[in-house]
Amino acid sequence: MGKVNPINYQFNLKKGDTGIPIKMHLYDGDSCTDFSLAGYTVKFYMAPKNDPTTPKIDGIAGTIVDAASGVIQYQWQGTDTDTEGVFEFLFKLTNTISGRTFSVPIISPGIVVIEHTLGS
Repeated sequence: MGKVNPINYQFNLKKGDTGIPIKMHLYDGDSCTDFSLAGYTVKFYMAPKNDPTTPKIDGIAGTIVDAASGVIQYQWQGTDTDTEGVFEFLFKLTNTISGRTFSVPIISPGIVVIEHTLGS
């Protein structure tokens, strides 16, 4: 397996928004082809950037939207987006046969920015 991209990722949303999932399309960085997620599971993690040891979301199941095309997502739930601030996130994928794991984004955690909503 080559590199799995994207390398860096930022997702902005408003406080309380849960309608648009955070989604990533993974591809093999060596061959620029879709990364097959057949036989994988996915979990989502998110913690405040200034306190990564205190997770806001700690290994909640994500969804493999399209295994053949390498598309994963996490659908925001209830209190996931109730706090304004800057958060780090990652998806952890586990191969169900070998048990091997890898996380994306690769180089560093992705960033989620939850901004103030007018009228709230």
